[in-house]
Amino acid sequence: MASIEEILKRAKPRTKVVSICLDGELRGEHEALSAELERVQRESIGKMAGSAEARQVAERIQAVEADIAKAMQEFRFRGLSDFVLDQLMEEFPAREGKREAWNFAAASPKLVSLSAVEPAMTAEEASELRKSLAHADWDTLTSAAWDASAKKESVPFSVRASALISTSAPK
Repeated sequence: MASIEEILKRAKPRTKVVSICLDGELRGEHEALSAELERVQRESIGKMAGSAEARQVAERIQAVEADIAKAMQEFRFRGLSDFVLDQLMEEFPAREGKREAWNFAAASPKLVSLSAVEPAMTAEEASELRKSLAHADWDTLTSAAWDASAKKESVPFSVRASALISTSAPK
């Protein structure tokens, strides 16, 4: 059986990686083009002329998707200890009249900054990032920071990887 010293040497907090598109305009353009492609295809059912227009729209969609890929930013978060989370919750107590254990909204920039590994950031920088992003993107970051610390998960197991290996193993 391992000693506590050996366990402490091996213990590492969980990490969580998420990516967001930093250019929200590209997402809007993609949605508009997707709707246009759907319209063109619907209107051209049974007509040969519509396929050229649909192809042009599809090519524009692919170009936007390439731009979206370039605008993606990966964020890596490391889980915080119970001690650090307790301190954070004490620093941001529940608001009066709210049904909450602590003020997660106010604490989110600090949670993100404390958890952020790559890119590392201060709480002030995280707050500026919060102001720059759409709510859904900021929510993606805060959820990843929180999940790295607090989400209860079983030991990861990939059914897909296991099935692939077992079916493609040499005999």
